[in-house]
Amino acid sequence: MAAFCLYSAYTVGSTALSWSWRLFKTFLRPGRNLFKRYQGGYVLVTLATFGLGLEYAMQFAAKGFNLVLVARNQEKLDAVKRKFKEEFGDIDIKLIVFDFDKPYTAEGYQPLKDALDQIEDISVLINNVGVFKADYFKELDFCMIKTILKVNLVPQTIMTKLLLAKLLERSKKQGKRTAKPK
Repeated sequence: MAAFCLYSAYTVGSTALSWSWRLFKTFLRPGRNLFKRYQGGYVLVTLATFGLGLEYAMQFAAKGFNLVLVARNQEKLDAVKRKFKEEFGDIDIKLIVFDFDKPYTAEGYQPLKDALDQIEDISVLINNVGVFKADYFKELDFCMIKTILKVNLVPQTIMTKLLLAKLLERSKKQGKRTAKPK
């Protein structure tokens, strides 16, 4: 009987401790100071003129980050830049016009690569570009499925590839460890 009581107390105690730690990590522990970690760098946000991309850009701008905004419409990018300059003041905002639906070859991505090569310190990539069609899959035509796959898979991979060297170099300068393939 004493062994059962000890086992029960151990189980209840370890479960309570485990849940307490999870609650602390989730709700009470202070967040990381991204501004201190990536100070002076740029945050690149794709599809930054509306929706989640705009909100990500706004949140980073509010914290004082410099931005690189990528979208396919120059007028919308200019409007976002004006709004952010008025609202958040002295942050540097670079704009890149690029349509992720058009290119599908290495040559198609060359203008984007050239524009990104001119920006020294990109610290964070928000890979937000994508297409969504609110319809049943069985009702989508082949062309729409092809567009969804082309825009939702290829640009994220290419953007990561284009920026990986810069991101790894920045983490080396900071002395951060990065995962390496075996």
